[in-house]
Amino acid sequence: MYRLPVGRFKIDINSMILYNCHLRKPPTTIEEQRPCLLVQTTDGWLKILDACSGECLRSAFVSSIIKFSSLDWADYYHTIQLKSTVSQIRRSGSRGLPPPTSDRLMIMYIFKIHPLQLAGSFSLNRSVFGAKIRDAELSEDVLVVSHSNNTFNFYSFRWMLKHCTVLEASLGEWLEMDGGGRCGIVGEPGFGVPLTMNIKECPPLLFTTQSSLGYGVQFGGSPAVFCHNSVPKFPDVFHIRALSGRHLVGWRDTISPNLHAIAFKCIDSSAPLL
Repeated sequence: MYRLPVGRFKIDINSMILYNCHLRKPPTTIEEQRPCLLVQTTDGWLKILDACSGECLRSAFVSSIIKFSSLDWADYYHTIQLKSTVSQIRRSGSRGLPPPTSDRLMIMYIFKIHPLQLAGSFSLNRSVFGAKIRDAELSEDVLVVSHSNNTFNFYSFRWMLKHCTVLEASLGEWLEMDGGGRCGIVGEPGFGVPLTMNIKECPPLLFTTQSSLGYGVQFGGSPAVFCHNSVPKFPDVFHIRALSGRHLVGWRDTISPNLHAIAFKCIDSSAPLL
């Protein structure tokens, strides 16, 4: 379906996203007018490439001391997230990054694209979000934190940006830190992208529920409902509950696992919900 242009990719790619321009608004930048390849390289670069020619349209050097574990959308076609676990930090204390400790689970960088710009970067610590924290991801301005006891907690990323931002950093601009002790151009080699947020206390909890770590929690519908695997010991059991009141409104019907759609029986209707 797709092949990288020959001769233009002399870089080691750790993870990538192939995508086309979104249709929410007319294209306003060069990369919005053509298919793009968003790549994160093993040497610490984040780049937006022309998927047809391999031309680098925009780039930012993030860090040379972190090996990122994943590159994914936080908000489709608008925001991306880079995640790293503490065990993947190669060495400590460089260019605005605190030294690794057993308290830290991972470091997250959030970027907006079109044009490429930093939204926020922060460390996720066990002392703040709980000793059983297992993973975290950003989705539609909501930070979803999962725990080893199958608990999912939801926090507002906008609240975190407003109350936890301690440093203003823009890609391509000169930045002085620690009273001039560390300085450089944000997003350039030798300086990279520092952490701009310091989360000392757990943010206000928006929502919490339990579900199997393998399935997570899905939201939708009107009025709003959420779907979760309420009994982790039984992976085929899914419940749909009202977001307000959390009462049961449907459950999964037994159907072939090969089907792309899952049928649910509704309590107040004989018709299944797909």
